[in-house]
Amino acid sequence: MTPRQLPEPAPLETGGRVELRLIAAESTTYEARWFEGDARFNGRATVGLDGEAQIRIDEEGAPAWLVAWTSALLRVLARDHAASGSPWPRRLTRWRKRPDAGAG
Repeated sequence: MTPRQLPEPAPLETGGRVELRLIAAESTTYEARWFEGDARFNGRATVGLDGEAQIRIDEEGAPAWLVAWTSALLRVLARDHAASGSPWPRRLTRWRKRPDAGAG
């Protein structure tokens, strides 16, 4: 069975979005997509029970703040999983304002 193709979201006017889709529960590996404006980046994210995240992005130029935020999000998921024993989320979509959006 092949994974179902996800629809393309509307471009963002502000901030960034991360979409995670669990593709391997035994290794806690997510197919990841990052969006900022019209830009889109694809990759994979794996997180251990200790919260250590490994993120691979297929294209260059992904915003560092968006990757760092994804790593922090994965740490929270690992902490919640360890505390409750609940399954890893199959899908997760989050939006965040750019950290420097209020500057200027």
